[in-house]
Amino acid sequence: MQQPHPQLNWAWLKQKIIAHKRQLFQANTIAVAATLLSLPIPMLMPFLVDKVLLEKPSWLLNTLMGKIISLPLAPR
Repeated sequence: MQQPHPQLNWAWLKQKIIAHKRQLFQANTIAVAATLLSLPIPMLMPFLVDKVLLEKPSWLLNTLMGKIISLPLAPR
């Protein structure tokens, strides 16, 4: 025989949040980090269109590419 489902109310929800506080914090931290890491990609698309289609790279793309290329890939 199945147990009845607990009644959904604010007290029950608060109890579940407190019980799973660590997991909720980790999940939200990962979600925020993923959002911040994926945000620049769509914002750079117009600059890539300038470079590829118009063959006229913008100053920002040149600056970024200069910084990326000058970064050391491995310690020497």
